[in-house]
Amino acid sequence: MLRLPLALLLLATHVAAIWPRPADFRSGNQPLRVNTSDFGFTAVSPLPDDVYDAIKSTTYYIGGDTLKPLEVGRGAARRSAVDAAPLLREIRIELGGAQKLLAKKRAASAVPRSITSEIQQDVSQLDEAYKLVIPADGSPGTLSANSSLGIFRGLETITQLIYALPGELTTAHYLATRYIWNAPIEINDKPAFPYRGLLLDTSRNFYPTYAIKRVLTVMSFAKLNQFHWHITDAQAFPLVLPGRLSVLSEKGAYGADQVYTADDVKDIMDFAGKRGINVNIEIDMPGHTYMGVVDLDPSLVVCPNQPDWGNWANEPPSGQLALGSSAVDSYVAELIEETSKLIAGPYFAHGNDEVNLNCYNATSKEELDAPYLKPFVEKVHANIQKAGKTPMVWEEAAIDFPETGKILAKGTIVEAWTGAEDYVPKILASNPDVRLIHAPYQAAYLDVGRGSWLGNTTAPSYAPYVSWQNQYVFDPYNGTTVGDPRILGGEMALWGEQSDENVLDGLLWPRAASAAEVYWTGASATTNGQMEERSMTEALPRLHDWRYRIVGRGIQATPIQPLWCALRDGQCNYPA
Repeated sequence: MLRLPLALLLLATHVAAIWPRPADFRSGNQPLRVNTSDFGFTAVSPLPDDVYDAIKSTTYYIGGDTLKPLEVGRGAARRSAVDAAPLLREIRIELGGAQKLLAKKRAASAVPRSITSEIQQDVSQLDEAYKLVIPADGSPGTLSANSSLGIFRGLETITQLIYALPGELTTAHYLATRYIWNAPIEINDKPAFPYRGLLLDTSRNFYPTYAIKRVLTVMSFAKLNQFHWHITDAQAFPLVLPGRLSVLSEKGAYGADQVYTADDVKDIMDFAGKRGINVNIEIDMPGHTYMGVVDLDPSLVVCPNQPDWGNWANEPPSGQLALGSSAVDSYVAELIEETSKLIAGPYFAHGNDEVNLNCYNATSKEELDAPYLKPFVEKVHANIQKAGKTPMVWEEAAIDFPETGKILAKGTIVEAWTGAEDYVPKILASNPDVRLIHAPYQAAYLDVGRGSWLGNTTAPSYAPYVSWQNQYVFDPYNGTTVGDPRILGGEMALWGEQSDENVLDGLLWPRAASAAEVYWTGASATTNGQMEERSMTEALPRLHDWRYRIVGRGIQATPIQPLWCALRDGQCNYPA
């Protein structure tokens, strides 16, 4: 372990502006100069291609980021200390433990698993831990991990330690000069939860693939690792599938130029994987079904596009799959088989939320549960497992329909969204084999609070605006035991009724990054030997820093306070 002199520990500032906050962070107060033309990473042993690509990207951001410290003067007073500081020229990359390194030296051709292959497995198998050591004297730093994912997470941390000097950017010296302010540094870091996600609805309004890639890129800056792709809904079916299923997108998409082909999906999967993100595709069923499906076979859909839609659906157009139909069973089996071929990761999400009783002439959930929904979901899960995937469902499948909940496949991930009282223990009690992720709309929905999207009302949105603080104070273990392994984490969600690529950055960022810290850092973190509980006031200056850094990278993230406040930590809080 890096041993810091007591004097340095007393003088060291609070945790550097790293987001999400590391599990264990130790630092001093010695600046280190970084010359971007004379700095690099050295691999101690062979690395996968996507790790080399990540190193190139990290080097690019170190040179390209021009963020100055968020303080009055923007770090001008640091100039003389930086100019006189030791020069950090190298950080060494060590992938694997000592025994693995020895084996690699004996067999130089042995290359470990890629970032992509590691992230595209069940979250229980992920290893994202890393250790970063940067001495104060300019001698080489070390980034070590037992996984490519861990190296990738550590590389992002390194970019957030580095700042530029203000002014004089016309000279070559200051163009190339960056610095680290608080060496020596030792970080031992790993996530508290393995599932840290973001849902994007690309069905109600279409998002081009370049916009999705933009989301994935920023997700990687915040160490988010699961992209929940809500790719279809009643309004549109933009996913192109082969054979007779081609009708779904031909008739169900908004246009031939607003579809996702197999090549598009593979491109997104590959792009995400290299950035430490798994992609989970959702095709909701039996609810949220109309466009495209009704064109394939009208008998597949009940209560289609009813004019009095409020009786038949949560929003227009109405439509649900016809439960108990052999034609529906055949369609669903084929749909799952063909869609699963496009999914590189381990999950297939099928929704099962907002099942409308009126569509089935039912007066109670009990009438629908055991006779119709249970056998439907049983077949859906059998088909998903046959395709080698694990099901994901919304909470209704587990708690609104208890007989259906009992037969959810082993390992099914249930997503809790209503925030209803006691929903966590109810979900966990519904089936001992299910796992849970959080997305309560009161703390996780990024589309709400902007007024109704219905054309003939002045009513407010169904929920108030979710600030970064609303998510930050959320407790993932509320309703269960701290450390419960069945709580996998959670995600933020941007539904698409009033969203498209033109407003994407500002709606997502930096609010979605709030969840990244909740699920990476957990309830507490350790800084210079002192354990501290997660705190909004401590987090605020770091979130400012992260937000201004990604703005410098071209992301149009929404400011969370006036710049005056960002430069004066603590002066824009309510007086005590």
